[in-house]
Amino acid sequence: APQGDNPPVWESIPAPKTEGFSPESLLEARLGEELAAAEEQDQDLGLLVILVSGVAGGSESEEKIKEALFARFKDRDYIFQYKSQGAAVITPGASIEEALEQAEDLYAAFRKTARITEGMAIGISTRTGRVIPAARLISEADEAARRAEQNSETPIVALRINPEKYREYLGSAK
Repeated sequence: APQGDNPPVWESIPAPKTEGFSPESLLEARLGEELAAAEEQDQDLGLLVILVSGVAGGSESEEKIKEALFARFKDRDYIFQYKSQGAAVITPGASIEEALEQAEDLYAAFRKTARITEGMAIGISTRTGRVIPAARLISEADEAARRAEQNSETPIVALRINPEKYREYLGSAK
């Protein structure tokens, strides 16, 4: 949450929206703001990384993908362009289970409305009681999406983080 009269970092960087999504260059700054707010309020926060290959820019399938995203995530400021053919979605307040439900719903919509049956992967990571930098959460969700991409049997991969083990890891890394 922004403090005082200073706008959040992600608002002060001039960058055009990319086809209805916020530009990827703003993802880390905006996610950092949202993580700080979630930590302050002791809330969960999820990040979905969605990778879709083989969909032509400007195609009907691409438009259906956007429609599905916009229908499920009303605040477009939480939807970012990601890599060349993907999106990242910040889901404030979402636990790992809620983020997984959102991903499953989105996956079903992509299959039904955009008729995408392959080349789609969704990776999920959440704050889950951790104090975590935005870059780390992005890296975790990206890694989960890459794992999903490599295994067509599992198009959605959610990283379940044990907060106690994460704290131990941080303690040993000092």
